[in-house]
Amino acid sequence: MFKIGDTVVYLTHGVGEIERREKREVLGETREYYVIRFRSGMVTHVPVDHAMNTGLRPVIDEKQADKVVRALRKDPERQGGLWSHRVQRNEDKLKQGEAVETAEVVRDLLGLDRSGKISSSEHLLRRKAQSLLAEELAEVWAIGSEDAETRIDEIVDAAVVRAEKRAAREAEKAEKVEKAAA
Repeated sequence: MFKIGDTVVYLTHGVGEIERREKREVLGETREYYVIRFRSGMVTHVPVDHAMNTGLRPVIDEKQADKVVRALRKDPERQGGLWSHRVQRNEDKLKQGEAVETAEVVRDLLGLDRSGKISSSEHLLRRKAQSLLAEELAEVWAIGSEDAETRIDEIVDAAVVRAEKRAAREAEKAEKVEKAAA
């Protein structure tokens, strides 16, 4: 359960603060709701009794932020298949609402974006995921969201460069082996 003043993350909406709890009647049923104001200024109501099932969770702590950074530093996964299938897989991952999974989506789509092999739908999904992740990391790191986005870009860019260099070395080795066998 959350209390008034808690900073939370709500799936697809980002970081917000629980302003109050209020009772509302919806379809003849009275329920208690958290009233959450997001950094964007948007306000939403989340049923208290279903809050955890709807993707509402506390903001990650520093230890979890370190796990997010480790996920961002890994080589981007090469995602094959149709772009529409990749979008669906990544959306499914984001729906889990976990920061590390969000970081993996950002890393993989940013890597794909850097290679120029990304659809417009994937690009939009990456921007949304990166914005949500940056908002949460900004909260943990006590910096602005734009600064957090810049850090994410730098971390993933370094991972992409490492992966490209590794792939080039492996291709060079394979070519040498192939020439030696011929």
